[in-house]
Amino acid sequence: MPLPKPPTCHGCPFNTFSRWFTPDEYVEGAEVLVLSQNPGEDEEQGRRLTHYDMDGRRSYEPCQPSPLTGTTGYDLTRKYLPLAGLERGKDVSLANPIRCRPHGRNDLPPVTDKTLRQAVEHCQFHHYKPPASTRLVIAEGAYALFASTGEDGTESPGHKINRGVEGWRGWLLPWNPPPRARVTFNDVWVPSSTPSSSPWVLPTYHLAYLYRAPWYTPVSQRDWSKVQAILQGKWPEPFPEIHPLPPETWPRRSAFDTEFYPGADGTDQLVRYSLAWRGRQGEPYLHVVEADNLVQPVTIPPEITTVFHQVESDVGHLRGLLNPGTKVSIEDTMYLHAVLWPDLDHTLDFLGSLYARTNRWKHLLRTNPRVYSGGDALGTWDSFVPLEAERDRDPRVRRVYYEYQLPLASIIHKSRRYGLRVVPDRVDAALRSFDTAQADQEMAAQAHSGWPINLGSSQQVARELYEVEAVHLNPITGRVRRA
Repeated sequence: MPLPKPPTCHGCPFNTFSRWFTPDEYVEGAEVLVLSQNPGEDEEQGRRLTHYDMDGRRSYEPCQPSPLTGTTGYDLTRKYLPLAGLERGKDVSLANPIRCRPHGRNDLPPVTDKTLRQAVEHCQFHHYKPPASTRLVIAEGAYALFASTGEDGTESPGHKINRGVEGWRGWLLPWNPPPRARVTFNDVWVPSSTPSSSPWVLPTYHLAYLYRAPWYTPVSQRDWSKVQAILQGKWPEPFPEIHPLPPETWPRRSAFDTEFYPGADGTDQLVRYSLAWRGRQGEPYLHVVEADNLVQPVTIPPEITTVFHQVESDVGHLRGLLNPGTKVSIEDTMYLHAVLWPDLDHTLDFLGSLYARTNRWKHLLRTNPRVYSGGDALGTWDSFVPLEAERDRDPRVRRVYYEYQLPLASIIHKSRRYGLRVVPDRVDAALRSFDTAQADQEMAAQAHSGWPINLGSSQQVARELYEVEAVHLNPITGRVRRA
């Protein structure tokens, strides 16, 4: 049975919009708390989903109104908490920053809405009473991120650096709920090893978002897999010491990045470069060299391998630092990730959220540009090492990466520097041919499906393939196909 709202809801702007209240589920002694969004009808009515399938069949059992007892909670309990080494009812607490369903719906106003912010502050102040043992809050989605850190996606530092859940997902933040002022970061934040009354916050996508964007499922799985490493102090590592001069001997394998300004004469004016690699035991080496300190290393090997992220931006500066005859083998994390994971984002900020061994640095663009630059090089190296292992497990990926993707870099670099000669009539004809072929394919898909499906919409295509065509099922047995 649903629970009526308690007197502490008086004064909340959502109080008159709904009748029922869903309290949090706390486990004494639990170190982790999952902060979600607001209850759905299942949570409000006090029923727990015990089974559902692709055909829409569902089974329930009665329970006390509590967070995450519907579809999202079902998947959380069975698919994601085990990745985090957690078990519901045993060592993890559950909560929502909004504990009712305004107007009887699941959707909420945008996180930037003034009324929503007031409701979050009121609800958290009066009803958020987690156990003192809580060390880590997993913030599911934009509302939980705002409720735990005040971050809402506004005030980007530039270069398209996102300060919403899309940007902070996979990184670690200090607990800093509103109405406190947002934190201004001047360095890479690392949680203290000493006990603190404030927990840490690990943002991730809300699990319900993955139903609309299933290609992000492996990303969320990686976020949840970090939990034990965080609790054990194994991630994130402290940011390493930055050396202001070039190494005496240039490393045979390293990551390289630059900061530069476009010059008036069409050439780039180098501001600084960053060089990073790790030793045999994983110890980091990081050099961030300002333009005023551009002395040549004492020793430069005749052959080196250099990892870039978007090589065409930096390779010219690298060649200016080396001996003319130095042979440079090029690797690139952006191109490699695009081959391995074409459905995902390929920015260095995104790759770092998956692979970096340090915490986020991209938001320091203005407040600490040297750490920002050094983080780019170290993050590139830390991303390349696991991507390299993934690459070598699939010969087809190696072929596409080395024979098709990487060769594009020199073409793009040349085109940016000199331009490319093209025959306009051939380009126009090719574009028209492509548009025609695309339109033909969409018309064929619409004729087959019987409705105006948009092939550019992954949600519409997924709905047609899975809900209508049921391509995931064996047509003979009706069972899910095995990959």
